[in-house]
Amino acid sequence: MAPYDDEDDRYDDEYDDEPRRPRRPRKRRAPSRRKVAPPGTGIFVMGLLGLLMCQILGVIAWIQGNEYMSQCRRMGVQPDGMAVAGRTLGIISVVILLLQVGLFVVFFGFLALGAAAG
Repeated sequence: MAPYDDEDDRYDDEYDDEPRRPRRPRKRRAPSRRKVAPPGTGIFVMGLLGLLMCQILGVIAWIQGNEYMSQCRRMGVQPDGMAVAGRTLGIISVVILLLQVGLFVVFFGFLALGAAAG
């Protein structure tokens, strides 16, 4: 009996004359790093608190909002809507603060002039 009968066909793959090509290791791709703007929730909270409670916080929101916008421009991404709204609220609170200071100066200026005249 010959060692390579038809019954032994199941072993033919092991004795192929063609050399097998070694497998190349798969290249691992780095996770996609899409440019995303950082969240602007803190700027929004500062602007809202500046508008509703303490206008000094509006100044901080305006400054942080400007820094945030310049950072987004450098990165080339669209700024977060919350940050833009917080910056706008900060600007509005600064305008209100300036009006309050102006009215304060005018009121006490007239009060001082009335006291000096009378």
